[in-house]
Amino acid sequence: MTTQKLTLDQINTVPYYGKSFPFLPRKASVRNKEVWAFIKLQAKEIGLFPALAFWIAMPFRLGGVYRQYKEGMDLMKKSFGAEAKMEWAFLILTYKDMEKRHDAEYAYDFIKRAIQAAAPFVMNDMYQADYLAKFEDPFEAFW
Repeated sequence: MTTQKLTLDQINTVPYYGKSFPFLPRKASVRNKEVWAFIKLQAKEIGLFPALAFWIAMPFRLGGVYRQYKEGMDLMKKSFGAEAKMEWAFLILTYKDMEKRHDAEYAYDFIKRAIQAAAPFVMNDMYQADYLAKFEDPFEAFW
Protein backbone atom coordinates (compact mmCIF):
# COMPACT_ATOMS: atom_id res chain seq x y z
CA MET A 1 0.00 0.00 0.00
CA THR A 2 1.44 3.36 -0.97
CA THR A 3 0.43 6.63 0.50
CA GLN A 4 0.88 9.99 -1.10
CA LYS A 5 3.70 11.93 0.51
CA LEU A 6 3.39 15.62 1.31
CA THR A 7 5.74 18.10 -0.33
CA LEU A 8 7.87 20.59 1.56
CA ASP A 9 5.65 23.50 0.52
CA GLN A 10 2.97 21.95 2.76
CA ILE A 11 5.16 22.15 5.88
CA ASN A 12 3.05 25.00 7.25
CA THR A 13 0.25 22.45 7.75
CA VAL A 14 2.22 20.81 10.56
CA PRO A 15 0.54 21.66 13.88
CA TYR A 16 2.44 24.36 15.79
CA TYR A 17 4.45 25.27 12.68
CA GLY A 18 6.47 28.41 13.45
CA LYS A 19 5.85 28.31 17.20
CA SER A 20 8.63 28.66 19.78
CA PHE A 21 10.41 25.33 20.09
CA PRO A 22 11.18 24.84 23.77
CA PHE A 23 7.69 25.26 25.11
CA LEU A 24 5.22 23.96 22.56
CA PRO A 25 1.87 22.88 23.98
CA ARG A 26 1.89 19.25 25.05
CA LYS A 27 -0.94 16.84 25.69
CA ALA A 28 -1.98 16.31 29.31
CA SER A 29 -1.04 12.63 29.06
CA VAL A 30 2.48 13.59 27.96
CA ARG A 31 2.76 16.14 30.79
CA ASN A 32 1.73 13.48 33.30
CA LYS A 33 4.39 11.08 32.01
CA GLU A 34 6.95 13.89 32.13
CA VAL A 35 6.09 14.68 35.76
CA TRP A 36 6.13 11.00 36.74
CA ALA A 37 9.61 10.64 35.23
CA PHE A 38 10.81 13.41 37.57
CA ILE A 39 8.97 11.94 40.58
CA LYS A 40 10.38 8.44 40.00
CA LEU A 41 13.92 9.73 39.74
CA GLN A 42 13.47 11.93 42.83
CA ALA A 43 12.01 9.02 44.79
CA LYS A 44 14.94 6.84 43.76
CA GLU A 45 17.44 9.53 44.77
CA ILE A 46 15.96 10.93 47.99
CA GLY A 47 13.20 8.50 48.96
CA LEU A 48 9.48 8.36 48.25
CA PHE A 49 8.25 10.50 51.14
CA PRO A 50 10.75 13.35 50.66
CA ALA A 51 9.94 13.34 46.92
CA LEU A 52 6.20 13.51 47.61
CA ALA A 53 6.77 16.25 50.19
CA PHE A 54 8.67 18.24 47.57
CA TRP A 55 5.78 17.99 45.11
CA ILE A 56 3.15 18.84 47.72
CA ALA A 57 5.11 21.91 48.86
CA MET A 58 6.05 23.06 45.35
CA PRO A 59 3.00 25.28 44.66
CA PHE A 60 3.66 27.16 47.91
CA ARG A 61 7.31 27.74 46.97
CA LEU A 62 6.70 29.07 43.47
CA GLY A 63 5.99 32.62 44.65
CA GLY A 64 9.39 32.84 46.29
CA VAL A 65 11.14 31.71 43.12
CA TYR A 66 9.13 34.19 41.04
CA ARG A 67 10.16 37.02 43.39
CA GLN A 68 13.80 35.98 43.75
CA TYR A 69 14.31 35.59 40.00
CA LYS A 70 11.76 38.17 38.83
CA GLU A 71 13.76 39.51 35.89
CA GLY A 72 14.49 36.04 34.52
CA MET A 73 10.93 34.86 35.09
CA ASP A 74 9.52 37.93 33.31
CA LEU A 75 11.89 37.36 30.39
CA MET A 76 10.92 33.69 30.19
CA LYS A 77 7.21 34.58 30.17
CA LYS A 78 7.70 37.32 27.57
CA SER A 79 9.81 35.09 25.33
CA PHE A 80 7.96 31.78 25.64
CA GLY A 81 4.76 32.26 27.66
CA ALA A 82 3.41 31.58 31.14
CA GLU A 83 3.86 27.83 30.78
CA ALA A 84 7.59 28.27 30.18
CA LYS A 85 7.83 30.52 33.23
CA MET A 86 6.23 27.84 35.38
CA GLU A 87 8.44 25.06 34.01
CA TRP A 88 11.55 27.17 34.57
CA ALA A 89 10.49 27.86 38.16
CA PHE A 90 9.94 24.13 38.67
CA LEU A 91 13.47 23.38 37.43
CA ILE A 92 14.90 26.02 39.76
CA LEU A 93 13.02 24.55 42.73
CA THR A 94 14.16 21.04 41.86
CA TYR A 95 17.75 22.18 41.46
CA LYS A 96 17.73 24.10 44.76
CA ASP A 97 16.23 21.13 46.61
CA MET A 98 18.88 18.75 45.31
CA GLU A 99 21.65 21.29 45.92
CA LYS A 100 20.54 21.61 49.55
CA ARG A 101 20.63 17.83 49.95
CA HIS A 102 23.96 17.31 48.15
CA ASP A 103 25.87 20.01 46.24
CA ALA A 104 25.65 22.12 43.07
CA GLU A 105 27.37 19.56 40.84
CA TYR A 106 25.07 16.78 42.02
CA ALA A 107 21.99 18.99 41.57
CA TYR A 108 23.01 19.88 38.01
CA ASP A 109 23.62 16.21 37.20
CA PHE A 110 20.24 15.30 38.68
CA ILE A 111 18.43 17.90 36.54
CA LYS A 112 20.16 16.58 33.40
CA ARG A 113 19.20 12.99 34.23
CA ALA A 114 15.61 13.96 35.02
CA ILE A 115 15.25 15.82 31.73
CA GLN A 116 16.70 12.80 29.91
CA ALA A 117 14.21 10.52 31.68
CA ALA A 118 11.31 12.75 30.60
CA ALA A 119 12.57 13.32 27.05
CA PRO A 120 11.22 10.13 25.42
CA PHE A 121 7.68 11.14 26.36
CA VAL A 122 8.05 14.75 25.27
CA MET A 123 10.03 14.47 22.03
CA ASN A 124 7.46 12.63 19.94
CA ASP A 125 4.79 15.10 20.98
CA MET A 126 7.01 18.12 20.25
CA TYR A 127 8.44 16.90 16.97
CA GLN A 128 5.21 15.27 15.84
CA ALA A 129 7.18 12.46 14.22
CA ASP A 130 4.10 10.65 12.89
CA TYR A 131 2.97 13.77 11.05
CA LEU A 132 6.43 14.61 9.71
CA ALA A 133 6.78 11.06 8.36
CA LYS A 134 4.08 11.94 5.80
CA PHE A 135 6.53 14.24 3.99
CA GLU A 136 8.71 13.14 1.08
CA ASP A 137 11.82 14.18 3.01
CA PRO A 138 10.91 15.09 6.60
CA PHE A 139 14.47 16.15 7.45
CA GLU A 140 14.40 18.80 4.73
CA ALA A 141 11.75 20.59 6.79
CA PHE A 142 14.41 21.46 9.38
CA TRP A 143 16.86 23.16 6.97
